Amino acid sequence: MKKFLKSIPGYGWLATIGWLVLNCSVYFGTRLLPHDAVYHAVALPLDSRIPLVPVMIVPYVLSYPFWGLNYLLIGREDRNTVWRFFTGAYIAKLVCLVCFLAYPTQIVRPYPTGGDVFSALTRLIYRLDAPNNLFPSIHCLECWLGVRGIAQIERIPKSYKIFALIFSLIVFASTVLVRQHYLLDIPAGILTAEFGIAASRLIWKKRGAK
Repeated sequence: MKKFLKSIPGYGWLATIGWLVLNCSVYFGTRLLPHDAVYHAVALPLDSRIPLVPVMIVPYVLSYPFWGLNYLLIGREDRNTVWRFFTGAYIAKLVCLVCFLAYPTQIVRPYPTGGDVFSALTRLIYRLDAPNNLFPSIHCLECWLGVRGIAQIERIPKSYKIFALIFSLIVFASTVLVRQHYLLDIPAGILTAEFGIAASRLIWKKRGAK
């Protein structure tokens, strides 16, 4: 681990820390702004039939270090690769900011009453995380950005790339199975990530980057 952390150059740390600050600012900062929000629900008929599955809180929570690992793996690369990727990540997060302010969403969550550890962890997450800022899903956005980013890096083993994709799909499922999101939040997160990637490519193309 120590060797891995030392392999990350200064600009990689700067880009990753910038992502973390922006992530927290967008997700938590928007809740502090004085605006009279009218909350919306983007529920599909199928959403009401999705059960609460407390055990799925495990991949939901593990997604946080998963994002960080992927971003640090990308942060080891050359300066151009790093900033092209993080430009897309920043743009995607700013799109989330606009969505959270212009079309705030909210979900009604069932209360997990079980006495098992997974229900207890779900209750803790519910206390820590308000049921809003849902569309697009940051969980899905961050996972997808990581999958797309590491796919371009040759020195990352193919086995990890496959794991990252499979785990991301599990996280996508977890967002609705722990009733933190609606189904539409998932494709919205993926499309927002793709928009950020496309916008970054356009910006760097105009700058003359290869």
